[in-house]
Amino acid sequence: MRKFSSYGLVNKKLHYYVPRKNLIQTACTSLRGEDQDEGGHYITVWAPRQRGKTWIMRDVFLEIQAEGKFDVAVISLQSGQSIKSDADVLHLLTRKINRAFNKNIPPIKIWQDLENIFTKPIFDKPVILVIDEFDALKEDFINKFANEFREIYLQRQMETTKTSGEKSCLLHGLALIGVRSVLGIENKKGSPFNVQRSINIPNLSFEETQSMFRWYEQESGNTIKQEVIDSVFNETQGQPGLVSWLGELLTETYLDQKHTGLVLEMQYFRSVLNLATHALPNNNILNIISKTKQEPFRTRIMEIFKTNDKIGFSFDDFCLNFLYTNGAIDYNIEDEILLVKFSNPFIQKRLFNYFSRELFQDMGEIFTPFEDQP
Repeated sequence: MRKFSSYGLVNKKLHYYVPRKNLIQTACTSLRGEDQDEGGHYITVWAPRQRGKTWIMRDVFLEIQAEGKFDVAVISLQSGQSIKSDADVLHLLTRKINRAFNKNIPPIKIWQDLENIFTKPIFDKPVILVIDEFDALKEDFINKFANEFREIYLQRQMETTKTSGEKSCLLHGLALIGVRSVLGIENKKGSPFNVQRSINIPNLSFEETQSMFRWYEQESGNTIKQEVIDSVFNETQGQPGLVSWLGELLTETYLDQKHTGLVLEMQYFRSVLNLATHALPNNNILNIISKTKQEPFRTRIMEIFKTNDKIGFSFDDFCLNFLYTNGAIDYNIEDEILLVKFSNPFIQKRLFNYFSRELFQDMGEIFTPFEDQP
């Protein structure tokens, strides 16, 4: 029987998951292009962390690979986060491409040689490349990569009489996976990668969240009360990592995997939520706390906790942009105005617990959010 999995890539044979077919097809169509002879698009795939970007793009890779029309691969640049020189980052890219495509491309030394990687006779078919953890690189390298990819894209567009497989550079489609800020918004000179299309990965809808728990019911023979599913969605707002984590705690802590006919009531959900809020570590939450406790973001979080004035949201606000892309906040639209809110009630509770104890550690017991005072 499958399990809920909240860490790492979801294994479709072992874990409950949401297919997200529309997102996968959108990305596939973008990378292939509406007319494949004309070439595909260069896209950014972005979202706050733990939205399932890597998992979705893995399925995109598998679908395109199965067609056999392209040389396609996924590489990760996460190990490049400490690299400080142009030569080293270009060497890393070449090494990753060689391993992914089983090639023997010699290292390149200057940025202008980037396009030479994707040429004949190194490749004999149009190439689709997915680069995960692109935002692990330093901003200067990100901008240099983006500049070169833009030049490659525009050069291919100028070769109007050639099919994609005949063009001087065979980089047919490109996907850069990361959070939105490092893909252009924080660049003071403007985004050099303005040829790309942008695909945002949203949270799970209520229907998608519910489908995983109903799937569990079918396989286990146990029952999860509707109000429990409603509460999981309300607490997480469909954040995939948190939905799966609460699902994992609920089904493995209180429902015996060896028996059927058990019913998970609200009392069990309240117990799990209490443990998750106060006692159990979660890498997603710990990462958010580590980001928000730094200045100037800590001060901004303190402002968001105030309820007397609503705060307008804008990507141009450096602090709000950072807090959004790291999963701490989101926004509502009221009367056509974007207003800041916390990503979901569970993250709000966890941040409140952390900062309240930091600020008032000598004041004894404090009240949690929304708790009635005696």
